Amino acid sequence: MNILIGYKSVTDITVAVDASQLISIQIYWVVCVITAALAAKYYFCNDSQKAVNFIIFTFLFVFTDLCWFIGHFIVVREFFYFERMLYFIGFMHLGNYLFFSEEEGEEKMSTL
Repeated sequence: MNILIGYKSVTDITVAVDASQLISIQIYWVVCVITAALAAKYYFCNDSQKAVNFIIFTFLFVFTDLCWFIGHFIVVREFFYFERMLYFIGFMHLGNYLFFSEEEGEEKMSTL
C-alpha cells in the first residue's frame, strides 16, 4: 500500500520530470519502504533500547526524504526546515544507537 501511495504521488505530481528521474524516484521510494520494514523487523525481534533507537533513526530518515519531496516538488518551502530538524533528531538517535545503548544480552553477560 505504501508503494502504491508513493507511485501515485510521484506520477501525479512530477509531470515536469523525464522518465529516468521518475523511475529513480519510484525505485528510491521502494527502497525506503523496504528499509523501514527491515528496521521494524529488527525492532520486533530485538525488543531493546538499541532497537528503539535504530527504528527511530530509520523512520526519521524516511520522513526527511518525504519532507524534501514535498518541499521540492509540491513547493511547500516550510518542509525544508522540518527536514533539517528531523535530520538533527535522527543523527542524535543514530549516535545513541552506535555509542550509548547496549543490547540486553550484553548487559546480562557483563554482570556474570
